Amino acid sequence: MNYEFSAEQNKTFESLSAKMLHVVILYVIIAVLQILLFSLGPNSSSGDFPLLILAILHLILAFVFYRPLDNFQKVITTQGNDIEETLQAIKDMNVAFLVAIGLMIFNVLAAGARIAQLISS
Repeated sequence: MNYEFSAEQNKTFESLSAKMLHVVILYVIIAVLQILLFSLGPNSSSGDFPLLILAILHLILAFVFYRPLDNFQKVITTQGNDIEETLQAIKDMNVAFLVAIGLMIFNVLAAGARIAQLISS
């Protein structure tokens, strides 16, 4: 199926790509800060282990949100395959959102465990 988005529609993809890249950069910054906190923390061997897991998950999240960007770039810069590239980007974004949901669930569980630990001590 050969279809080409208009210049105005391509600007929408370009805007979305730029925003997604900002999200990716923020996730990487968060992960780096979490790794620093883990490595510099007084309990870096065990007590702050969920922080290290969160850092790894944020890096994974950055990667999965980065994946659709190449497809969106192809929509903007190439001709004839816009529908296929858009569908692939949507599939990649679906994975990214599933990973984001998993990270949120982990955050809730980790926070609950920490609250329970604070209450019991």
